[in-house]
Amino acid sequence: MIKLIKNANIISHSTNGVYDVLIEDDKISKIDKNIDVDADEIIIAEGKTLIPGLIDMHVHFRQPGFDHRETLETGSLAALHGGVTTVGMMPNTKPALDNSIMIEYMQNKSKELDLINILPIGAITKGREGKELAGMRGMTDKGAIAFSDDGAPVYDPNIMYRAAQYSLMTKRPLINHAEVPELAKGNMREGETSCKIGVYGIPEIAESIMVARDIEISKYTGAHVHIAHVSTSQTVDLLKYSKMQNLKVTSEVTHNHLLLNEEACESYSTDTKINPPLPDKKSQKALIEAIRDNTINMIVSDHAPYAKYEKEVEFETAPTGISGVETLLSGIIKLSKEQKIELKDLIEKVTYNPANIFRLENIGDIKEGKSFDEIVEEISKVEKSKVLFSIPTLKFLKAGGRIGKVSGTIGEILNIKPVITCNFDGIYETVSKSRGMKKAIKSMFDKAMEFVNGDEVHSLAVYHSGDEPETLKLVEGLKKNLGDLMNKSLHFFEGKISPTMIVHTGNGLIGMAVIKK
Repeated sequence: MIKLIKNANIISHSTNGVYDVLIEDDKISKIDKNIDVDADEIIIAEGKTLIPGLIDMHVHFRQPGFDHRETLETGSLAALHGGVTTVGMMPNTKPALDNSIMIEYMQNKSKELDLINILPIGAITKGREGKELAGMRGMTDKGAIAFSDDGAPVYDPNIMYRAAQYSLMTKRPLINHAEVPELAKGNMREGETSCKIGVYGIPEIAESIMVARDIEISKYTGAHVHIAHVSTSQTVDLLKYSKMQNLKVTSEVTHNHLLLNEEACESYSTDTKINPPLPDKKSQKALIEAIRDNTINMIVSDHAPYAKYEKEVEFETAPTGISGVETLLSGIIKLSKEQKIELKDLIEKVTYNPANIFRLENIGDIKEGKSFDEIVEEISKVEKSKVLFSIPTLKFLKAGGRIGKVSGTIGEILNIKPVITCNFDGIYETVSKSRGMKKAIKSMFDKAMEFVNGDEVHSLAVYHSGDEPETLKLVEGLKKNLGDLMNKSLHFFEGKISPTMIVHTGNGLIGMAVIKK
């Protein structure tokens, strides 16, 4: 298969400017002006921007163990929704990714789904309990690209020290969740806003004390330590020290912490409760400057979704985390515009830099010899920016886009949208429960068939909530009757797409949406 992209404005580490790109067998074979070949497919990209597929090296896809929050499939679709084609998946699943069997399982699931590259990050300790080192060598052999107990710190300095020694043999970085638990018992960043709204805060030293320890371990052992989700000005100062000492220390910051600060918590929205907490204005400014001057190497989403009901509680009892992978690129574009940072510099922090830091071959750059995913032909507007993404779009469109089980997203708080969107068109109609559940479901099916017979329909999405046996049985029967029209990638969505019909089941609901071509 030969594809030719004409006149694309390329933004990448190795190639910048308006060029033609020739792709043969998913590899970039030539980048030049005015390439003239007999291609199977020609994409005219005039006035559009071409970037590498984004690499988000810090996500929590929740599966196995927490499928009610996210699955590998819905997480992958969320990633594609944001132009992300490769993710580093943290090991805080149940069971944890703490052995070679679990790493191999994750690799196989990624290949089976065939949506994005899911790169497993193995646990540093068994069960992520911080007591005994996990089998790092065996996990490396099966494809672990780094090691972390993320979600919890490696609290024991001796354990972290021994892990650092082992990492020299595996040649894989250690990613520690930088937090002193005894100091991190609050619900937001300690400061003026926490006092104002009466929420117990977490001091900045809860992070910087742990970061200082890990930098010293790196300095002593020569091991590569990667500092996760930096959120304080003190940590930025420590990172500057590590660079002056030429240590093997790299770091990341989330787009949440670059775009939001503690004032967002004044609404008491549980979607603003994340870990580490949103920074105060001083630290937010320090983080932005650290991105500008390359003190911080990477930008990530720390995508950590929860089910809606888990977040629909009071602020102080809500879990920490928010969905963010689908707005990573949108957030970067917003950051570039608001802070006057070159978009190229930010793109490198989600493409070339993570590929280089984690030694990922053939991705993260637009360069002859690099791999190239399928191309999206529909151009989505993000604050009037036209972007042509190198993502597996056909798979994304067939799957219908971001269908998740999560609560709020960072995009909702910032009023930014994912870069890729799909067209859904449905008519809302409530079916009365009094007519009987089976009759209601049959009515739903008949209504769906009217759409199928009267219009060009791509597929039908069925979703449900509630785990009552009767509900689950009805859902399975409905899916079976729909046959090939059933979109198997869509199991549940959060109500942003207007359903064709909906049936209330007491504690939950069953619904259907028609997805038009």
